[in-house]
Amino acid sequence: MPLIRDFIEYLATLTTQYLLIFALLGLLLFTLGLLLGWLVQRRKTSKFHRQLQQAGKEKEAIQQRLTAADEDQKSLARELVSITSEKDDILVQQREFRKNLDAISRELSKLQASNEQLNATNQSYASTIEDLNDQIIGLKTRNEQLLGGNAGAGQRESPPPSDAMGEVERRLRALEERVARLSPDQPEPVVDLGKPTHEVRIGPSLGEVIERRDDLTRIQTVGPFNQAKLYEAGIYTYDQIADWSEEDLSAYAARIGYVAELMREEDWIGQARKLADARQRDPEAQAPPVPARQGLLAVMGITPEIEAVLEDAGIRNLPTLAETPVEELEAMLQQAGGHMSVHDPASWPRQATLAAEGRWEELKQLQEEV
Repeated sequence: MPLIRDFIEYLATLTTQYLLIFALLGLLLFTLGLLLGWLVQRRKTSKFHRQLQQAGKEKEAIQQRLTAADEDQKSLARELVSITSEKDDILVQQREFRKNLDAISRELSKLQASNEQLNATNQSYASTIEDLNDQIIGLKTRNEQLLGGNAGAGQRESPPPSDAMGEVERRLRALEERVARLSPDQPEPVVDLGKPTHEVRIGPSLGEVIERRDDLTRIQTVGPFNQAKLYEAGIYTYDQIADWSEEDLSAYAARIGYVAELMREEDWIGQARKLADARQRDPEAQAPPVPARQGLLAVMGITPEIEAVLEDAGIRNLPTLAETPVEELEAMLQQAGGHMSVHDPASWPRQATLAAEGRWEELKQLQEEV
């Protein structure tokens, strides 16, 4: 304050000319200060303006990205809706497939039951016809003996009593009618009073065949179950299987519920022929077993074709097969398709374990149970 007061008193002592000079200097300084302030402010304003422009550009870029993100979100939402709709359609189709599969399974069960019933009926008819054929052969032989005895006696002996001949004829006619009823597909009777109208098989009777049943389980893949089915179908010996034709093989495959293609691949006929030949060479000796199968073929149910499928999938030995889940084996068979899909690999890992460890007795017991 004293300094300002002294300055004011100093100015009061100055003349007007000096006061004007001081006034001009003050005005000049004020103008320079104002100009410098304007320049500084303009520089700051330009900087802020550039920052504002940069912020505007960034805002536009962010807005564009936001718009693109919105479009992507809408596109994803549309895809999600489409996928959800497809999922619903697939679920509906899956339910329909399951219904159809259940219906097919029920129908298949009915057909299998009907097939078993028909097989049992056919087997009963076959057994009855076989018995009747045996009786016809016996009666035919008796008739020939009576006729031969009559011819050898000459004129001095009287012919056989008419009652006996009539009885034989009546029995032959009755048997002929029974066979005709049991075999409606045959237009001709099985036998008449003269020569038979068809070729009668002369050989061991059914009883003799049954008495010498062969162990059919010596044929590969013929286990106790298939052997029982073959016995039910009237197949008891190796010779009967060895005499099969291709048509016979297909027919018996249907009767025992097996797959004809598998029987051909496993060569049932050839194996039976070898066993029958071995028995004929040495009837008293036990028929030699078929050589044991090696590798994956040691497992019952694995054919050479299935072995190739497993090897393609990386299963080339018994230890690997023993560690493979049953579900994977089922998937391999289903993917292979054809008749291989009917095989059940549930026991294969267990069989492979026993075979790999050399526990042959347990393996044989397990295969018999299977």
